[in-house]
Amino acid sequence: MQLTFSGIGLYQPSLFAHIPRGSKAPLAPLLREQIALGKVSGEHHRGIWVDVGTPQRLDELDKELRTPQNTSHV
Repeated sequence: MQLTFSGIGLYQPSLFAHIPRGSKAPLAPLLREQIALGKVSGEHHRGIWVDVGTPQRLDELDKELRTPQNTSHV
């Protein structure tokens, strides 16, 4: 079984406190460090998951869900 990180997260501001305001930092190393400390958890979502990572895919899903006979994502 393959799993993916969906990008949904709830983070404490303290996780980013050492990063200078306005700068960028990769999230994965921060999360790995917190995982090692036992401070991060994850959930295995067993429901339907749709990647809507672009405006086009979001629009396609919106149209699909507005079609009354379509129940593939609900």
